[in-house]
Amino acid sequence: MCKIFTLTNGSNVKSMNKLINVVAKELQILERDGFGYSIQGKQGVYGERTLYTGFTTAFNSPLLKQPFVKTEYNRYGNKDDCNGAAMFHGRTSTNDKTLLNTHPIIKHGWNLIHNGVVSNVGEKYSMITSNDTEHLVEYMATKGIKGIEENLTGYYAFTALDPDGKLHIVKDSMANLFFAHITSIDSYVFATTRDLIKDVCKKMEWKYSVIESLKDNMYLVYENNI
Repeated sequence: MCKIFTLTNGSNVKSMNKLINVVAKELQILERDGFGYSIQGKQGVYGERTLYTGFTTAFNSPLLKQPFVKTEYNRYGNKDDCNGAAMFHGRTSTNDKTLLNTHPIIKHGWNLIHNGVVSNVGEKYSMITSNDTEHLVEYMATKGIKGIEENLTGYYAFTALDPDGKLHIVKDSMANLFFAHITSIDSYVFATTRDLIKDVCKKMEWKYSVIESLKDNMYLVYENNI
């Protein structure tokens, strides 16, 4: 099972590098097939994806571009102060364990992370990965939530940043997604397990509310952190 950890508002996080490293460590305890994140910065979305276990952020380090290097890490966007959502994903592969299939899946200006397994029963389209999560990105970008409901089978909980910086939270009737308010940074958090919220908040020394389970078949949109 993949795991999701998403903040609606990362602008009050004192050290984003610390948060990235803390969440990476927590997610990679069990989800060892890839880690990635997307953060809404003032210049747009930026993030990293990796197949390394024990990953720590390397955004400011030089990239190796030698032809004999097997790439297991990439980055995108311009690192900047966070002024919106922050999404993190730990992957347990249900298909190919590759950097290309590591979340977030980025397409049509959308960044999306997903827990679950889905199949496309709609029209075929040109895929850039071999990951079922791409179906969610494709339909959210082209047809919206109705496209997902009408063309996909399986189960899912996902969070996504659209090209305008809005955060989308979606949960069907089968996948787990938990919710709390982190009072220390004035942000809501959505995560696959209660323990993930507890463990990250403990290591970040954040105070938080009671953790509740999200209702079935929910679709939420956060704009400007609210």
